[in-house]
Amino acid sequence: MRRVRDHLQDLNLAGVVNAMERNTGIQGGQHYLFELGADLGTTIDVLRENERLRDVMDRITA
Repeated sequence: MRRVRDHLQDLNLAGVVNAMERNTGIQGGQHYLFELGADLGTTIDVLRENERLRDVMDRITA
């Protein structure tokens, strides 16, 4: 999980995702919500251009 959070933070710094910090108090602690920083349609089009991901993206969006 630490590695995933590190990657998400790197993507946040690059502007690929947007991170929002949530603090749910002493018991809940600090959490981050991540959302895609680019338009979803544009992101899907770019991923389809990648030969390795094209089939997967076609299945997901079908």
